[in-house]
Amino acid sequence: MKKIKKYITLIFLGGVAVLSIALINGWRLDDYTVPKNRTREQYDFEGTFEPMFKFLEQEKKDFTGLKGYISRVYIEHGDEVKKYSVDLDIIQSDLKGDYTITIGDKEEIAPVTYSNGKLTYSSEITPLFDEEILNLVVQRDYFASLDVKETFKSAETELRDIIYKPENHSELFKYLKK
Repeated sequence: MKKIKKYITLIFLGGVAVLSIALINGWRLDDYTVPKNRTREQYDFEGTFEPMFKFLEQEKKDFTGLKGYISRVYIEHGDEVKKYSVDLDIIQSDLKGDYTITIGDKEEIAPVTYSNGKLTYSSEITPLFDEEILNLVVQRDYFASLDVKETFKSAETELRDIIYKPENHSELFKYLKK
């Protein structure tokens, strides 16, 4: 009986030693590792945006399950701010919406229809919205390479926001800048 207790004690102490060494070395007991440019909280928070990342990776956008789609471009030059946005109402079968150009206090709005990756304008407006930006394909790896600046989760609603630190060396940045 004493030998059995002795072996059980040795097995127990050996298990505790192995777990202690594993934890000291930083071995994780879960199935994923957090990237070096994220905290665990940021990584878990970013995971809630996975459906958005999957949508942005699509070559041909699938609007199934969406209520709306907004694409905005802001151009700041000194004090002047130009804002170009397309706001589509997905609930309608023919994807109608508005294209808005705001320069300072001046605002122009033109009704648009979106079909097969193209915008059709129901009135003359210049400049036309860049359809490559509207249909932009951004790979998940691009976001993973950026550092997180801040995250926000509303206490009252399901609203969540993640802001990445800006960068200016990627192909995406160079494309958007030109």
